[in-house]
Amino acid sequence: MKLSRREPKLGRVEDNRARTDDAHAAAVIEEMRRTHTIVPPRLRGDFTVRYVVALVAVAALTVLLGWFGIRQLEIREGDGAEINVAGRQRMLSQRIALLAGLFVRATANEDTPAAERQAETLRATIAEMRNAQRALLEGNAARGLPGTQAPSVLALYDGGVRDTVQRYLEAATAVLEAESSEARAAALADVQRRAVDSSLLDELNLVVSAYEDVSQAKLVEMGENERRVIALMLLVLILEAVLVFRPMSQRILAETARLREAAARHETDARRHEFGLRLRDAVELADDEADVIDAVGLAHARAIPENECDLLLAKPEEPGRLAPVMKTSRACGVRAADACPALRRGRAVTFSTPVELGACNQLRRDALAREDTNIACACVPLTFLGQGIGVVRTVSSDTLPPSPDDLTVLETVASVAGSHLGTLRAFASTRAAADRDPMTGLLNRRGLDAELARLNGQEICVIAIDLDHFKRVNDEHGHEAGDRVLIEAAASIKAEGRPVDLVARIGGEEFVVVISQSTTALLPTATSLAERIRSSFAAMAERASGPACTASLGVAGPGAVFANVLRQADLALYRAKDGGRNRVVTAGDPEGASGDVEVLPRPSREPSPATE
Repeated sequence: MKLSRREPKLGRVEDNRARTDDAHAAAVIEEMRRTHTIVPPRLRGDFTVRYVVALVAVAALTVLLGWFGIRQLEIREGDGAEINVAGRQRMLSQRIALLAGLFVRATANEDTPAAERQAETLRATIAEMRNAQRALLEGNAARGLPGTQAPSVLALYDGGVRDTVQRYLEAATAVLEAESSEARAAALADVQRRAVDSSLLDELNLVVSAYEDVSQAKLVEMGENERRVIALMLLVLILEAVLVFRPMSQRILAETARLREAAARHETDARRHEFGLRLRDAVELADDEADVIDAVGLAHARAIPENECDLLLAKPEEPGRLAPVMKTSRACGVRAADACPALRRGRAVTFSTPVELGACNQLRRDALAREDTNIACACVPLTFLGQGIGVVRTVSSDTLPPSPDDLTVLETVASVAGSHLGTLRAFASTRAAADRDPMTGLLNRRGLDAELARLNGQEICVIAIDLDHFKRVNDEHGHEAGDRVLIEAAASIKAEGRPVDLVARIGGEEFVVVISQSTTALLPTATSLAERIRSSFAAMAERASGPACTASLGVAGPGAVFANVLRQADLALYRAKDGGRNRVVTAGDPEGASGDVEVLPRPSREPSPATE
């Protein structure tokens, strides 16, 4: 059946975010897990700067708060010293009066030694009171007195306290300087009158109270300042949490989520590629259609175990008729190939329920007949050389359509199975062309194996070639255009190689070149040829007016076992795809980008008996 391209292609949900290096993201996530790091490398510098700025701000406020505490202790110490000295002035005033009386009494009794002792003590006390007042007003570091007075204290001293104390000290000095007993008695009476006079004590008490009030006011102000600093610190911490750490945390979470999504895509692609390799190996080992059908069932069971698999194939002698080839409880009843939407449209179709508007008519009839409408399915056509040869279905027991990953798996199964089934049928119809790809004329896998057997264990290098975005050509321009691209690709590969090189098409858009003879080392020859092939594809894509593809190439070898070398070349090819396509990657080369290859001159194209 010829696939129809009349109906428009249904778009698949695409990720609009810019493409990232998924392999690099996977490596970053693995490194973060290994080192128990929660900040992705791209944000560590920004996070560190913000964290340091926040710590500096908190540290500055902490230092300021500590300075306030130290300052408060200094104020307490200085004010305590002032209050202590001011309070001592009252005691000294009373002591001076007592000492003056003892001095006069000893003089009157003509007790000269006692009079001298009392006189000396009185002079020292007078000097102590005078020095204490001077220290209060002018400061004294030894006593811890700053000398800077509050306006209220200065007002008291200037208002009379200084003069009152000075007159009292002068009166006490007059007792010592009096020359007669009458003068001493009169001076003593004056001192004692002043000592008990309320003005002296009251004024000294006011000075002490003033010092206490000033100290308390300072402490209150310092306390207010401390509370302001604490409030400012709390505000800074809140602002840091809201404006610095919360946005940064959100950025870290978003970046980590992005990296994990990219790593998951990378892992999915790797699993998908490995699945494709295993499926290709399984299908290529099939000797007949029954083996291919078993491989399809096994691949579906491994990839989508929760769904049922249904496979319908057209017989070679009746290409317009479909027949089920798998046992399933939900087998599709369609028999005419033209009645199958997937074959008619030439692409995958999905249905979330049999009774939805636009669902497959046969699906609806089968579901209603079984009274089982709570199902969803996806159908993918099997094609070969642009011809529909069957359809593979996956059926779920709910109304959720297959996920994009499941649909990709089904398309891979359909592509590999369709290609091999078509090849088997082509072999059956013409044994003469059993070793050649009918469309491109290149060796197929069987023909390649036969040619490799003739090499008898020689060292070989393998170039694995895959057309970039070839599925897009089929989807957007049809399989006929895709076939033309494949034919042109085969011709270009053949033109760049040598007659002694083995060129084969081993999959839908996958080719290999086996190099076994070289005047130079095998690997440089293979790498040079790979770069020429890549450049040829790139040039065709630039000048083509219609659909065309670039190519990604993996080079491996030398080695004596083809399967091992091919697997290495396939892994290198996957790295080329993952690295951006349209490039050559050599197995074991950590860089693996095209443009770093020395292109050797094209060798002589004299025919080789081995490949004629």
